[in-house]
Amino acid sequence: MQSKVANSNIPNDALICGGYSPGWWGQKKSDGTPRRSWPTDYTVKCKYLFSRCESDDPGRSLSNKTLFEVMSNSTYSSTKTRHWIGAYLNGLSGGAPGNPFPYSGAEVMSFYNSADSVKRAKFYELVTTYLETHGEA
Repeated sequence: MQSKVANSNIPNDALICGGYSPGWWGQKKSDGTPRRSWPTDYTVKCKYLFSRCESDDPGRSLSNKTLFEVMSNSTYSSTKTRHWIGAYLNGLSGGAPGNPFPYSGAEVMSFYNSADSVKRAKFYELVTTYLETHGEA
C-alpha cells in the first residue's frame, strides 16, 4: 500500500483497501447461524485451518470450536485466531464493496502459516490496525 501524499503517481480512482471486522462476520440470526453469507463452511473446526490457534491464544481451547463459534462468541473477541479467521474470510470474499481486501484467502493463510515470525506479526498488525475497517452494522 502507498500513501497518496507520498506518491503522486497513484490514480485518482484508487480504492482504499479494507475488510469487514470479525464482529461483522460473527453476527447471528435468531436460529444461531451466520447472519452474513460466508465464503466458506462456517462449521469447520478451527484446528483444521488454523493449526496455531492453541499457541496463538493459550488457555482458550479453540481447536474444537467451529470458525463461527469463534467469530460469534464475544468471549473470543480478543483472540488472535478471531482476527486471522476474519482476514481469511475477507480474503475469500474480496472485502467490502468499494473497499477491496488486498489479499486472497490463500495469501492470508500463507502469512498465517509463515515460519517467519516477524513477517507473520507485521501482517497481523496490518490487518488489525488498517484492514478491519467495516463494522458491526
